[in-house]
Amino acid sequence: MKLLRAPFVRLAALILLTAGLFGCDYASKSAAKATLEGGEVVSVAPAVLRGAVELRYVENDDIAFNVLRRFGLPRSPKVLVALSSIGLAGLALTLALSRRRRSKALAIREGLDAAAPSVAGSRAAAPSVAGPSVALGVAAEPSASDGSGPPDARPGGDRTLTGVTLAGGALVVGGALGNLVDRIARGYVIDFIHVHGWPVFNVADIAVVAGMGLIALGQLARPRRPAVARS
Repeated sequence: MKLLRAPFVRLAALILLTAGLFGCDYASKSAAKATLEGGEVVSVAPAVLRGAVELRYVENDDIAFNVLRRFGLPRSPKVLVALSSIGLAGLALTLALSRRRRSKALAIREGLDAAAPSVAGSRAAAPSVAGPSVALGVAAEPSASDGSGPPDARPGGDRTLTGVTLAGGALVVGGALGNLVDRIARGYVIDFIHVHGWPVFNVADIAVVAGMGLIALGQLARPRRPAVARS
């Protein structure tokens, strides 16, 4: 497990995830163009889904959910490429700032955990009529530094949540790159998955939505340090 926490290994894993997603998106779009471009519509598992999901070829010159078309905004490839580039740059900046903030918080927490034994020892030296557990103040509470505390209180919890955020970022980057390359190479994005009641989308769109969900989870579910009893 320590090997998986090494910065180089984690970076390599994120690069592989991004590259693998990009390749999967490219291959699925190429297959859709080769088999569905003539207008053929293929129902997915019709006996089970009853036509709720189908495959159909669509050339999308807009962004998600046809937002530009709905508001009457220009949909030129240059505008869409610029918007995608700005979005990717903003995501990269957000992840970098988040990682820096979490690293500082983890360093402060580890410093406090390292100082806890000396504080407990000084309290133990003072007499108390309520017994040693009250004298120590924190003796009755499980320690986060020894791994016996709640999962959210352990330093490893921070690493896990940071990994969730980074994995979400890799999904968003991989999906956004897939659609960006489509816009640059073709002038449009190939969509081919249609769920009734929703616009047609592709693998890259699924990755972007899932990645944003993971990023939100990593930002909201921050580890909380348990309350420490005081004498």
